[in-house]
Amino acid sequence: MATIDAEISEESMSLAIDDIVYVAVGKDVGESKSTLLWALQNFSIKKVCLVHVHQPAKMIPLIGGNFPASRLEQHELREFRELERKIMHKVLDDYLLLCHRAAVHAEKLYIEKDDIGKGIVELMYQHAIKKLVMGAAAERHYSEGMMDLQSRKAKYVQQCAPSSCQIWFICKGHLIHTGTSTDAFADLDPFTLNISGEITGLELELSEIPDMEEESDLHTPDALEQNSVEQLYKQLDRAMEEAEKFKREAFEESLIRGEAEKTSIKALRKVDVLSKLRHPHLVTLIGACSEACALIYEYLPNGNLEDRLNCEGNTPPLSWQVRIRIATELCSALIFLHSSTPTSIVHGDLKPGNVLLDANLSCKLSEFGICLADHNTRNITQYHKTDPEGTFLYLDPHFLTTGELSPKSDTYAFGIILLQLLTGRPEFGLVKEIRDVIDEENLTSLIDPLAGDWPFVQAMQLARLALKCCQMERSSRPDLASEVWSVLEPMRDSCGPLSRFQFGSLQCQTPPPYFICPILQEVMQDPHIAADGFTYEAEALRGWLESGHDTSPMTNLELERFELIPNHALRSVIQEWLQQH
Repeated sequence: MATIDAEISEESMSLAIDDIVYVAVGKDVGESKSTLLWALQNFSIKKVCLVHVHQPAKMIPLIGGNFPASRLEQHELREFRELERKIMHKVLDDYLLLCHRAAVHAEKLYIEKDDIGKGIVELMYQHAIKKLVMGAAAERHYSEGMMDLQSRKAKYVQQCAPSSCQIWFICKGHLIHTGTSTDAFADLDPFTLNISGEITGLELELSEIPDMEEESDLHTPDALEQNSVEQLYKQLDRAMEEAEKFKREAFEESLIRGEAEKTSIKALRKVDVLSKLRHPHLVTLIGACSEACALIYEYLPNGNLEDRLNCEGNTPPLSWQVRIRIATELCSALIFLHSSTPTSIVHGDLKPGNVLLDANLSCKLSEFGICLADHNTRNITQYHKTDPEGTFLYLDPHFLTTGELSPKSDTYAFGIILLQLLTGRPEFGLVKEIRDVIDEENLTSLIDPLAGDWPFVQAMQLARLALKCCQMERSSRPDLASEVWSVLEPMRDSCGPLSRFQFGSLQCQTPPPYFICPILQEVMQDPHIAADGFTYEAEALRGWLESGHDTSPMTNLELERFELIPNHALRSVIQEWLQQH
């Protein structure tokens, strides 16, 4: 091995100063960095070209599982592909930084292809690549004295590359193999390679013309017996196909049932968690519907933030003071979730559509993903259930590449919402637009005029804070409790007292209907959620069950189980209402 390295080192000294070495790099910088460093150390060159094959994802990684890209709407898929390319360029920029530190000029060359090996070969032919350095195998497969190529793409490139190109295969910083193409068709282009060995149209046509002697043999006794056997085989094939069809349908049915069971279990977990949470800016859980696996929350009359920013239904625009208050309230709710013990709670599906507004335009966060992040395992998600529609642009890029969710994932989505509060614009491309206008010192061109005369200093401060939250690198995002709150709280205080309506839920003299026990018809003191999804006074429902009933007092349907879940969140709201009345 040392001899091979020495030979390459000597050969590199003979390269012309304008020679370009192409280095194939993958999406994992940690894995491909050693290959790039080997090239930089072993070739006396001033220019490197990074070769990368971007594989568009066929399955979209979402919280709780993967979602087929083919099932997305065209605009959703387009948005996700743009985000994928943005992540790709960020990865390639990390490689460029390594080259810059080595005082080597570097360029990017990339292609989108489902197969990495075929993508590399296509680039080799398109750009007449003469010298290529690439990986021989994943680093975990490296062993001392290793001489053979291990990865499928490395073998494919070795076989199909043009003979004029010399290739160095590297693994974990060691030269494993070097040479040119070994394929007999190496000098042919990829199109020629694809059609080699195929039957021409003339050959196919001739092969289909039956021989006259063969035609006469079809009516002999042996031929008839053969036909009978063939019919039996055909019947057997049909029976096998039908059996396979039934087997496939049974498997799909079992998957549907299994998914329904998982959904039911997750809904119960969500009820258990939400019933214990109480915060002024978290929506209150009222009950649950077991048949639809749906949760029932308190009604908030002013809809959601997305509709209000778009002035849906001719609703009046939100003033800049209200927007700052909403940002501060939303931040406080996230800090509360992230600081929960014994495990922090990550919302996981943060977007304007999940931020509800009460009668006073105060915000309440809803549609929890309920991702429990274990502090001892780098805050990785344990479970989650969410609807994939419309959430891609708010998803943490780190999650899209690693599948790991953390409180900083909510920080990323919170940054996007801050920009929307500031501009009133859709989320697509908003981060880049804000960066551009800040660089051009023209932020006022994007500030939503419907918000009123937003103080420029505050607007600039909010824009810069939002961009920090939207950093691609998770570690570069600010901490909500210390850094973000210290900026938003003074902003909110500077807005002065906001006029408030006097018909909010807590100001009403008549208790909201969801405060009333369906059995006693009185305000509940100790609300509990039953298996039918309704909330009752615990003592009243226990009396109902102990009297011999096994059905729901509301639906008269048989209860699946008799255990009750305390609704601490609703109890806290009721107690607050009682204190004011």
